[in-house]
Amino acid sequence: MLLTKDYNYNSQDFKLPEDLGKRAALGLLDEIFTGAAVDTANQSFALLLMSLASDDSVSAIKIGRITQ
Repeated sequence: MLLTKDYNYNSQDFKLPEDLGKRAALGLLDEIFTGAAVDTANQSFALLLMSLASDDSVSAIKIGRITQ
């Protein structure tokens, strides 16, 4: 998750910097509580590397919720 001061600039979601900080903190806590080995933004890269592993080895990883 990448949040900057320009996030949803035209929206009324973030009127104060504290609102943006709260959204970032909640997003970070959400990633931590999934208990995954990688965050949701990088899970596709981890799965790609697992698929490229040699045929005689078994790969296993715990990921969070599936992203698009």
